[in-house]
Amino acid sequence: MFTGIVEEMGSVLKYEGGSKVPMWDGSTGSGVLLTVGASVTLEGAYIGASIAVNGVCLTIVTFDDSCFTFGVSTET
Repeated sequence: MFTGIVEEMGSVLKYEGGSKVPMWDGSTGSGVLLTVGASVTLEGAYIGASIAVNGVCLTIVTFDDSCFTFGVSTET
């Protein structure tokens, strides 16, 4: 659910292009893996969760205790 509340400002940790980037639906395609460092926003995170990044909702494809990774395609 979108609350419209900014929880924190993350930092871009990695921006890596490729042809087998995981997408929101489990497929792969050409795009970019965008890794964003965060802490507060990670609470309750799960694969497939949607996080608003500068107004664009991105779907988590992987995460750990310090960052999220999103698959970004040309449609994004």
